[in-house]
Amino acid sequence: MLSSKQHMVLHLNTQIKMS
Repeated sequence: MLSSKQHMVLHLNTQIKMS
């Protein structure tokens, strides 16, 4: 199970890639 920090990092990485 992902931790809150890992989830935030994944979300940010997705946002950056989508940009």
